[in-house]
Amino acid sequence: MPDNPGAQATFYEEPAWLAHLNPAQREAVTLPMDSHGAILAGAGTGKTNVLTHRIAYAIRGGMEPNAIIAVTFTNKAAKEIKERIARLVGEETAGKIRLGTFHSLGLKFLRKFGHHIGLERCETAAPMDEDEAVALLRRVMKDRFPDTDLKVEKPKDHYFVISQWKEQGLYVNDVPVQKTASANFTRILYAAYETEKKRSQALDFADLVLQSNFVLRHHPEVAAVFHQHLRMVLVDEFQDTNPIQVEFIGHLTGTGHSVPTFVVGDDDQSIYGWRGADAGIMQSFLQTYTPNHLVRLEQNYRCTSTILDAANAVIANNPNRIGKRLWTERQDVGSFQLDIFADAEAEAGAIADRIRNLLADGVPPADIVVLYRKNMLSRGIEKALVFRDIPYRIYGGLNFFQRREIKDALAWLRLVQNPLDEMALFRAIAAPRRGVGTKTIEQWKSTAQKQGVALWDVLQVDKKASIQSFVQIVHRLRQIYEAEGLVVLVKKMLALTKLEQYYITAAKERGEECAENLQELVIAAGVFHHEMRATGLHMESLARTPGDMLSEFLADAVLNSDQGGQKKKEGETVSLMTVHKAKGLEFPYVFLLGLEDGEFPKITQSGFCNLEEERRLFYVAVTRSKFSLFLSCVRNRQSFGYTLDAGDDEAEDGLDSHFVSRFVQEIPAHLLGDAARLVQASSRKLVGSETGSDGDWW
Repeated sequence: MPDNPGAQATFYEEPAWLAHLNPAQREAVTLPMDSHGAILAGAGTGKTNVLTHRIAYAIRGGMEPNAIIAVTFTNKAAKEIKERIARLVGEETAGKIRLGTFHSLGLKFLRKFGHHIGLERCETAAPMDEDEAVALLRRVMKDRFPDTDLKVEKPKDHYFVISQWKEQGLYVNDVPVQKTASANFTRILYAAYETEKKRSQALDFADLVLQSNFVLRHHPEVAAVFHQHLRMVLVDEFQDTNPIQVEFIGHLTGTGHSVPTFVVGDDDQSIYGWRGADAGIMQSFLQTYTPNHLVRLEQNYRCTSTILDAANAVIANNPNRIGKRLWTERQDVGSFQLDIFADAEAEAGAIADRIRNLLADGVPPADIVVLYRKNMLSRGIEKALVFRDIPYRIYGGLNFFQRREIKDALAWLRLVQNPLDEMALFRAIAAPRRGVGTKTIEQWKSTAQKQGVALWDVLQVDKKASIQSFVQIVHRLRQIYEAEGLVVLVKKMLALTKLEQYYITAAKERGEECAENLQELVIAAGVFHHEMRATGLHMESLARTPGDMLSEFLADAVLNSDQGGQKKKEGETVSLMTVHKAKGLEFPYVFLLGLEDGEFPKITQSGFCNLEEERRLFYVAVTRSKFSLFLSCVRNRQSFGYTLDAGDDEAEDGLDSHFVSRFVQEIPAHLLGDAARLVQASSRKLVGSETGSDGDWW
C-alpha cells in the first residue's frame, strides 16, 4: 500500500495527469499497489507509457523511488524509460529508481553482496568481456592441458558452450557427463575455468545473473533484505525472460509472497525460444503469482484496421496463448497487398521499383523497411537497390558479401583464379583450419624470399598432409572451373572444402544461417552467369584471362560489398533487416518478402519447424507497419530466373518447390483482394509440425 494513504485521493484530483491514457491503460496504471499485476500488452498499444506511468503513479502516491526495481531487456529501453519517468516526477527522483537490465542489476547486486561467493573487492567488480573471458579460458587450456591442440579444440567454441550452460542455470556440478569426448572436455574445462576465475577474482557476463541467484538461493538473509525494503518490482518484455531471469525475480520478490510484482509482456510476441525464452512464461506467471488483475491492452495506435484484422486472424491459429484482439480507432487505410512473382529476381526488382517511387513521392528513406525471415534473402534486394542507386542500411548486420563465411568462400575462388594472391591464400587455408599458424606462415615467407619464388610454390612442396590436401583441392577446383564453368565451380568448392559443415560446427548458433548464406552464393553465381550470358559473355568463348567469368564475378562481389549507401547517416537510408531485428520498431512502409513455406515459416534442413513461434514471428512482422504493408512471395525461390548448367545433376532441385506461406493463407481472403485468388489456387507444400527506506540498502 502507498505510504501515504491519502495520496490516491489527491491523485484523482489531477485528471490531466492521466487524461491521455485510454481506459485499459488507466486501469493498468492505477492497479492497487499491494497486489500483483499482469499486463498483456499487444503490439503498438503503449506498454512503455503504461510502465512509466505506473512507476510515476507509485511515486506520486508516496512510494520511495529506491524501493522500486524496474527491469528492462536493453540499456536503450532502460534509458528511454528513465527519461520518460523523469518528465513525470523529475530527474532527481527518477535517478533513485533501481532501473536497468537483468545483467546491470545483477552486477549491482554482486557489488553489494558478492563477498558471499568469495569476491574480496566486490564493490569494484566488473565483468570480463567475451574476448577477455576467451583469453582466460585459453590460458587455462594451455596451463592445465598443454597437449591440447587449440586449433582443434578452440577456446571460443568451448566458451560458447559454457555460457549456454550458464544461461540454462547449470553450475559446474550440474552438468552431466557428455556423450562426445569434445563435449565432455568442455565440461572438464568448465570446472577448471571457474577455479581460475575465482583465483583471479573475475566474473564473466553470464555470472551476473547466475551468481546473483546462487547468493540469493543459499543466503536467505540476503533475500530478506530485499523483501523488507522493496515495495514493487516491474519487468518489461516479460515474455522474453529465460528461467534464470525468472528465478532472479522470484528471489527478489519471494516469488510474489513478499513484494508486489508487475509484469508487462505479450505472449504473442515471444520469438526468442532459440535463446532460452519460454513462450508460456506469461501463463506461468499467472499460475504462480496468481495476480488479482490481468489487464489487456488491445487498443493499437500504430497500425491500420486492415493490418490488425490480418494479424489477429493469423495469430488466432496458435492454440497456446492467453488471447487478445487488437483494434484501432484509425479510419485511414493504407496499402495492404500480396504480390506473387515468378522468381526472386522479379520480386527484388519490383520491391526496389516501388521503393524508388515512394522516394520520388517524397517519402523519407527512414520511413521504409524491407523485412525478411533469413539473412540470406537480403542479397537479392541489396543488388536491386544498388542497381537503382537507392541507399540502404542493413540493420544489425553486414552486406551479404561482407559476411565472414562469404569472404572465406570468395578467398577460395580468388585462389583458384590467382594462386599468387597471398591474402586469399592465408584466408582460405584457415577456413577450414589446417593447423597453420603464424610461425608456419613466417617460415613459408622466409623460404619464398630466400629461393626467390612465390609462396604458392613453397606450399606445393610442403610435405605436411594437410597442406598437400589443400594444394590438391585448389588444383582440382581449377580443373572443374575450366571444364564446367563458374556455377559448378562454386558448388564443388563448397563440397570439396566442406565449408558448410565447418561453419555449422564453428559458428554454433549462426551455423545454419552461415550454411544458407553459402548456398545463396551458389545462386549469386548462377544469377551472374545468367546476366553475363544475356549481355553476350558466353562461357564457351571465354579465354581464361583476368577478364573471364570468374574474375568478373569476384570483381562484382567486391563492388557490391562497397555500395548501398552503408556509410550514409541512418535517416538517409532505407532499412533492411530480419524480423527478429525489427521487434520493437515501427515504420510507415513495410515490405515483407520471402513468404513461402520453408522460408517463412522457416523449416530447418532436418525438417524441424517450431510453427507456433514462427507464427508469432509473422505476427511481429505484420504489426511493424504503421500505414502500408506489402507482402511478396515467389513460385521459384531457388532458380532466381536462371537455369543452372546442364552438367549440374542437381540443376532442377528446388524448382516449384516453394509455395505461398500458410500464414498468408490464414489471412482472410477479403483483406487481400485480387491476390487472394492466387493464394487459394496455389498448392502448399506441407512441411514442419504444429507444434521510505534507507537509500543505501542496495
